[in-house]
Amino acid sequence: MLRTTILAGLLALSTAVPVLAQTMAPSVDQPVTITFYNYNLATAGLGAEATQKLINEFMAANPNVTVTGVPYSSADGSRIRADLAAGLPVDVVQTVFSDLDFSVTNFGARALEDIVPAREIAAHLQGMHPNGTKLGVLNGKTYGLAYTFSTPVLFYNADLFRAASLDPDNPPKTRADVKLAALAIEDKTDAEGFTAGITGPGAVDWLFQWRRSLQ
Repeated sequence: MLRTTILAGLLALSTAVPVLAQTMAPSVDQPVTITFYNYNLATAGLGAEATQKLINEFMAANPNVTVTGVPYSSADGSRIRADLAAGLPVDVVQTVFSDLDFSVTNFGARALEDIVPAREIAAHLQGMHPNGTKLGVLNGKTYGLAYTFSTPVLFYNADLFRAASLDPDNPPKTRADVKLAALAIEDKTDAEGFTAGITGPGAVDWLFQWRRSLQ
């Protein structure tokens, strides 16, 4: 189960896939300014600092491009909606994976194929794992590119496995295996078989989706 951040691109009238640029890329020497709505910039500490560092490095390597970072909360898209309604440019957005379809359907995000030549897309995607690039594809078109992947880790108690007559040296490899082991532990011990016990405020939505699939 992956929690993915995506970058996506919105229409000029106007979210971890960025929403893609509004228009075709300008000529290499033409100055251009783009807005980058990024929820890391709305945080304190390394998240905001590292993101701003990446933006600064990009602008240093591309002196004709000015990137204006716009902090917003990934849990609340009201900033994006308000800016779109006001006719402000919303060019590129870092959004969580679960908001990709919403961005396409409600914010008018544009597909890469509609604004970038096919050869440039192919060149850019070279070396990227297809399982990552396909996450930003809806209805056969690429609306975003994976920005980060967060992979939850499963810990297990070897002593509980032994107490439930399970082999701790052969831990579960699939969700079905986890369910069988959890039921065995609950049946043969006094312990709870499974819990997503290590979560942060923003992690419940994806970790517990995985947990519900075990029930």
